[in-house]
Amino acid sequence: MAIEAVAGSTWQTEVALTSQSSSHAFQSSPTIASGDWKKTTVTSGGTVSALSNLDNLPTVDPAGSVQVKIILSASETTAAGAGGHINIIGIDASGAEWDPIMIRVDVEAATTNGRATDIQSRLPAALVSGRIDSSVGAMASGVVTATAIASDAITAAKIADGAIDAATFAAGAITASAIAADAITDAKVASDVTIASVTGAVGSVTAGVTVTTNNDKTGYALSSAGIQAIWDVLTSALTTVGSIGKLIVDNINATISSRSSHTAANVRTEMDSNSTQLAKLGTPDGASVSADIAAIKAETASILADTGTDGVVVASGSKTGYALANDQSGVTIGTVNDLGTTARGRVNAEVLDVLNVDTFAEPAGVPAATSTLADKIRWLFALARNKVTQNSTTQALRNDADSANIATSAISDDGTTMTRGEWS
Repeated sequence: MAIEAVAGSTWQTEVALTSQSSSHAFQSSPTIASGDWKKTTVTSGGTVSALSNLDNLPTVDPAGSVQVKIILSASETTAAGAGGHINIIGIDASGAEWDPIMIRVDVEAATTNGRATDIQSRLPAALVSGRIDSSVGAMASGVVTATAIASDAITAAKIADGAIDAATFAAGAITASAIAADAITDAKVASDVTIASVTGAVGSVTAGVTVTTNNDKTGYALSSAGIQAIWDVLTSALTTVGSIGKLIVDNINATISSRSSHTAANVRTEMDSNSTQLAKLGTPDGASVSADIAAIKAETASILADTGTDGVVVASGSKTGYALANDQSGVTIGTVNDLGTTARGRVNAEVLDVLNVDTFAEPAGVPAATSTLADKIRWLFALARNKVTQNSTTQALRNDADSANIATSAISDDGTTMTRGEWS
């Protein structure tokens, strides 16, 4: 006999064994010993396993009856796999009570075993208007096509207000790959369907569009009619203070040609007649004559401030009794014929301060031939005061701390003349 099991699941059946002493009777309470029941596993590819004991030894159940319960374990049905089968062989090897028996168990996949043991649990508890309602979890790419939707199938009357909104769809449920190319066309959507708003980019729009708020205002230009409408605005409407329109209305209040009777020829003649007088001014030193005048005024103000005579009026013929202000910083004096007693004293004090008070660091190297007097004096002082070392080739001037050379000079002697080279 052949019966079916599910791969990966436990399988059970019950049989009765024919008595060897009477071929027309089942053996009551048959004796079942270890090794009496074996199996071979045959996979869908035809591989046959060696004969081996069942995982579970069959039992008489209920006790004292003719019924024998046989169980295949989940590991045994898994070993056979979908499309394979298991041969169960029973032989009473020692008791000689019951006839041999062979049972073939075909093994199928859980989803194709052909049995309907759990179909009831998969059905809804009740029908809706005589039909089974179900939900679609996902659709393969290209399922929704133009031919799948009848013409004029989507109309305003068929869709309730607010029935389709963002919350209706799971995130990512409607994607480009889920809708076939040309699935939604003019023919599929009725003319009375209005789309309230669109988020994202729209490739093109053929009908008129009313824009409430436009966040992208680049790339636009007024039409010819729009420009003409601006020029056609009545002057009586241009009343906003500070606007260009009101400025034009307020200031161009007569024909422009009425503002002057001079023609271009009149203006040119007038300029030519005065060219001799204008030439007397000469070429401006700066950007223009007015700029030169402004510069003179600025210099005059600086002179008055520097000399302390700003606001002073000197009577004609009275030029005595004047002196320069104490602060003459920034003033350049062309020639000084003599210094007064105070000035001499101050100059002497500054010179003595340099000689007696100011200190100077020892030189870090040899001063240049054109260096300052101060640098040359510091070099002579270091050369006279500091330590000097010499070997057969080099003379060195050490610094005050005797930690490094300030300069060195090459020494040579040819037996007649000893030469010391220039310090470096």
